[in-house]
Amino acid sequence: MTASFTLTLDTTPPANPAFDLNYGAVVTGDAVVIASLTSVSEDVQEMLIWGDVDPSADSTVQSLEADSTWTLYSADKAIRLDGSPGPKTVFARLRDDVCNETAILRADITLDLDTAVVSIVTPPDRTRISKVAPCDNSLFRWQANKDFVRYDVRVVPNPGSPQSAGFPIGMTNGSAQTSGVGSFPANVPITTVVNGSDLEAASPGDAAKTVKVFVQDQDGVWSA
Repeated sequence: MTASFTLTLDTTPPANPAFDLNYGAVVTGDAVVIASLTSVSEDVQEMLIWGDVDPSADSTVQSLEADSTWTLYSADKAIRLDGSPGPKTVFARLRDDVCNETAILRADITLDLDTAVVSIVTPPDRTRISKVAPCDNSLFRWQANKDFVRYDVRVVPNPGSPQSAGFPIGMTNGSAQTSGVGSFPANVPITTVVNGSDLEAASPGDAAKTVKVFVQDQDGVWSA
């Protein structure tokens, strides 16, 4: 038996917190965005999010900090912005397992309802490919919510990257419909095939790569 014990005092909030929307994108055509919260600390337990959001979409994410609810921490959380177009600001805090809170974090994004939104309607049939047949191709289907005149499939730094980032995937080695120019109707799926050799040409080296589809509408604006 013992009459003593160790009690640790911890008054330090989660270290180096970071917060962004759609992985750092500056514009979105979809009111539903991904709120990403990170910290180098391993004891992060909860998060609190509020700001220019649709309060009916999630009872834990409200317009005011006082009305929002602490929820279990997740690195990525889908939230819905309020429906009006224009600049949006969202705030967040992280909290550790002994209730130490970070300072307020802020992320900004512009909701442009005229921007085309691209959706992957059939996920890739392979998420790992090589350069050896028959394991060298990945097929997926996608569509846009408005008519467009050009499309471009690229390897980009992250899911929030704009069309100007990264490198286009060519069609030299067997890829299909990774780019095109013409008159393409809304909500009609396009089947794209990415070949391993073309993927390597766009982004050398073995690694997980972010592939993103962009479309250009009739006003010359690229999707986010």
